[in-house]
Amino acid sequence: MRTFKKLVLSLLVVLSLVVVFQIITPELPITSVVQASSIKISKTKYTMNKGEKYTLKIKGTKKSVKWTSSNKKIATVNSKGKVTAKKKGTVTITAKVGSKKYKCKIKVEAPKINKTSKTLYINNTYTLKISGTSQQIKWSSSNKDIATVNSKGKVTAKKVGNTTIKAKIGSTKYSCKITVKNNNSSITTGQSNALKSAKSYLEFLSFSKEGLKSQLEFEGYLSSEIDYAINNCGANWNEQALKCAKSYLDSLDFSKKGLIRQLEFEKFEDSEIGYAIENCNADWYKEATECAKSYLNSSSFSRDSLYNQLEFEDFEEDEIEYALTQVGY
Repeated sequence: MRTFKKLVLSLLVVLSLVVVFQIITPELPITSVVQASSIKISKTKYTMNKGEKYTLKIKGTKKSVKWTSSNKKIATVNSKGKVTAKKKGTVTITAKVGSKKYKCKIKVEAPKINKTSKTLYINNTYTLKISGTSQQIKWSSSNKDIATVNSKGKVTAKKVGNTTIKAKIGSTKYSCKITVKNNNSSITTGQSNALKSAKSYLEFLSFSKEGLKSQLEFEGYLSSEIDYAINNCGANWNEQALKCAKSYLDSLDFSKKGLIRQLEFEKFEDSEIGYAIENCNADWYKEATECAKSYLNSSSFSRDSLYNQLEFEDFEEDEIEYALTQVGY
């Protein structure tokens, strides 16, 4: 009986020690091990173009990351992991998280296009080339009616006009301005004279594209001759709109809306009018003031009637109030 009690007592002591050991033994840092093994850098190798930017990321941790570049002359990296390609070469970008390092090998290329401008005659072809890159090139034309380009950079001239051929490598674009002309031997006397007339008009006056067409039609030129002149006169229609706007502002007083209406009357496109308004440097307060003075020089106006007249001219309320103050009202 005594032996049995001793055996039971011994078993109870052993069980107690096991329970106590389990309670006081700390758990292994399983979470930390899993977290450390799941930390990754978004790219281990990457190709960039000179001047391009790309942001590397560390995934799987919220700890602070220290970024460094093995050669800052080739590529730099900021505290957010944004890499800036500086010049051709290879560099290693390192992200340090605690005692662990994660690396990305960056190859910087400096692609070049063999032509930035090229003149072609209708039906002629020319192959543009990009040197200094191992990356995929995506070619496109801004106006396929003028010239097309295939996946190898081969440009085919379709009709008279201008277009831009673009080569996209990564996020960087390289472009070549293509001018398509008629073969000189096929230019008629009428086309030649229409072109001379168009250039002569543009030398002394400002025209919209449609306005110049109307003028040449008035001169009796044929449609084919007018099209040739318009496409080959070298006019920048944005600059023509700006020239027209400045001409009006030099001779008359306009509100912003009034000037827009006038340019619409001259048949300029909306984008051309927007360019002119943005770059004409008009002071609309001054225009309102000069308009008010002009009215008062020709007749007598009460404050209300002058206000109404300026409102009719489409000046804004604050411009009108400013003008009235300047003329003594």
